[in-house]
Amino acid sequence: MVLENPELTASDKTVVKNCLYRLKSGILQKVPPTMNLETGIDNIFKQYDKDRTGVISINELNSLCLGVGVPLERKYTMRIMKALDSDGSSTISLEELKLFIIGKKQIQ
Repeated sequence: MVLENPELTASDKTVVKNCLYRLKSGILQKVPPTMNLETGIDNIFKQYDKDRTGVISINELNSLCLGVGVPLERKYTMRIMKALDSDGSSTISLEELKLFIIGKKQIQ
């Protein structure tokens, strides 16, 4: 896992965990209470997948973070990407985002 990287300082690990928590909370707040959670995540994903490739790139992730009130330095955006990208593609698929938001993926 990205947070087990020995190159990360304790301070960096704390920042990344906090950013992940804030990102998840921000996305959840954008889903209207009357909407099914998965549908809401689908809508948010489509909104930030600007190039319509079916994945979120690093630049799109940065926009997503800004859009939910989590402005990040580039190095933290890259660490968030690594934490959510379970297949090593350097992008986030809809399924990877859902696993993170719905809580089935543990970030350590």
